[in-house]
Amino acid sequence: MLIFRSPSLFVLLTFLVILTCSSSSWASEKNARKNIYLELDFDFTSGDYGSDTTTDSTVYTLLLGAYLGNRWDVQIAAPYIYQNNSYVTTSGNIHYGSRMTAAPQVSPLANGDGMGGTGGDGTGGMDPTTTTTTTDVNESQSGLGDMTLSLGYILIFEGEASPQVRAYAEGQLPTGDEDKGLGTGGYGVEAGLELFKWAGSFSLLGKGGYTWQEDRSDLGLKNYWSYEVGLGYALTDRLRPGLSLWGATEPAEGVGHLLEGKVQLNYRTGETSAIGVYVMKGLATASPDSGAGVFVFWNF
Repeated sequence: MLIFRSPSLFVLLTFLVILTCSSSSWASEKNARKNIYLELDFDFTSGDYGSDTTTDSTVYTLLLGAYLGNRWDVQIAAPYIYQNNSYVTTSGNIHYGSRMTAAPQVSPLANGDGMGGTGGDGTGGMDPTTTTTTTDVNESQSGLGDMTLSLGYILIFEGEASPQVRAYAEGQLPTGDEDKGLGTGGYGVEAGLELFKWAGSFSLLGKGGYTWQEDRSDLGLKNYWSYEVGLGYALTDRLRPGLSLWGATEPAEGVGHLLEGKVQLNYRTGETSAIGVYVMKGLATASPDSGAGVFVFWNF
């Protein structure tokens, strides 16, 4: 199957290690947090993003985080991306469709600036010594995506009538290859608030944030707002189904807003571990048509 081609061997081995450990050891929000956590996410999405070409994206994300006391937490996330083409650029959970073009992309390199000949006036054509590289957008691509570093702080702990309020900031690093559609080529910063509250067996989640993006590419990146609301239910001490809705304003010129619905099922396999699965449906043109995913979590 295409979605299993060219995976990172390191990520796969980590997945096996975590899966083995989880069977013998996700502490719930009601339990005390331990110092370190490790998580592996597997996400598959498919969509045409308003074009005539369907792009399948598979992302393996390794997350390593730490709780620093009762309020602070830090996390680093490293995604490995496989796409069956590079018509779109994938960064985080956003797919930018500005690369839609039928022709291969050609970039001038070496001693010329791509604007002219040896005279430098832009009228003599390309220097014969200048080399070019061609990226065919129809070819599949894989590699490291844009990594993120995040920092969180609990402003208010959950009370009988009040939700837990957590502030967070997340920085995006341009580690993905922009020419292959594996990253935006620029830095980014997201900041926002998360609210969480238990109401009997129900859990309520609300999240809102603002993202600043450095536009160093031809994607026409824009700053944007994002939000998420979720509802979960503790069916048993271990099993929790849930629903969520995630959306964002337009993240790039001509892309349009984003809106996605998700149904998920989480299962706590031990006192400090959990697994989960989900299916999602895109509700806007700029979102994937559909998707699915699995995560494994281990807190130690």
